[in-house]
Amino acid sequence: MDQGLHVHLPQEIIYKVLLRIPAEFLNTLKCVCKLWFDLISSHKFVDAHVTRHAGDLAQILVCRDSKLGPLKREYEIVSIQDIKNTRFQLQHHQLEVLLNDEIYLQSSCDGLLLFESRNKEYQLYVCNPITRKCSVLPLLKKTVLNLEWTLVHDGSTCKYKVVGLSTDTPRCFVFTLHGNHTKKTTTTTTTPTCWRELSMPYQDSLFLSPLTLLKNELHWLAKFPGKEQDILYLFSMDIAKKNFRDIQVPISSRRPWNKIIEVKGSLCLTDYCECSNQLDIWTLEAEASIWIKNYSINLKLSGPVTLCSYPSSTYSCETRVLIWRKNQIFVFDLENSSLERIDIPTEEGMRVRHNIVHISSLVKWE
Repeated sequence: MDQGLHVHLPQEIIYKVLLRIPAEFLNTLKCVCKLWFDLISSHKFVDAHVTRHAGDLAQILVCRDSKLGPLKREYEIVSIQDIKNTRFQLQHHQLEVLLNDEIYLQSSCDGLLLFESRNKEYQLYVCNPITRKCSVLPLLKKTVLNLEWTLVHDGSTCKYKVVGLSTDTPRCFVFTLHGNHTKKTTTTTTTPTCWRELSMPYQDSLFLSPLTLLKNELHWLAKFPGKEQDILYLFSMDIAKKNFRDIQVPISSRRPWNKIIEVKGSLCLTDYCECSNQLDIWTLEAEASIWIKNYSINLKLSGPVTLCSYPSSTYSCETRVLIWRKNQIFVFDLENSSLERIDIPTEEGMRVRHNIVHISSLVKWE
């Protein structure tokens, strides 16, 4: 080939082009040359790639399991952006073979997945399905029932943490993922550090919503029994300082339709009335610690619904929320009230168990 036809692009241009490419293809592109390998492998690139694609390449991990007989579980990844054409299976079985265990998906954060063992009590795993790297976490050496697990990124230390909150006892367990692994293979690692146990100042509360991370705090909704009616509180935990705080919620409990979600970087509370199909969304004004009802919408959907945040609005200033109803998922835009439906096909004898918002990335925790 004529050497004059070769074009040498500046490294800055190559970097910007690679940032546009979905994570699923970047592992292959590492093999092009050493420059590309170094660029794609750098922490700077990985972080920038997550920030760029958090909103526009969001996916929903749909968990289905069998209604009767031996438990069969499968996960399907549905792209929110390309609903009709992008639909593929998460290689859940391959991960089970890799870990030599049957696993259950608990949480997703920046492309990392947190799994819990179905066979080994308190055994947890962190995996990136794109890079196929997995960590086996040390066993939690405590007998604690009904733990709510989540995987979060601590912005103050740039570390990923696994957090477990007990719904029965006022205890919290935190594990920080480090890079100094004691045992390492090409695919799995085992970390030597231990769990940190914390006391929570709340007892006799009942969790009503999953854990939501915003501005380096974990938030969840819980209720306490009152004389005439249950009292709702928003609880928050600073994942860096390990401080706790609470704010009373100005509505009565309508379990299970009260949820904590994130919209445009603000913490919001959903209040859905099944009888009227009315959805109210209250926004917390953090400085004044007051709730303001910003949205009141008639969803025109029959039956119970569950809401969750569109992936990390702090990245993309999204005004969309996800609504889950039976085997359907709806993407609802709060600004223009548009509603887009995603039908989840289900085989006979299978049911949709839960959904988790997820993005693909090359994030690593070493």
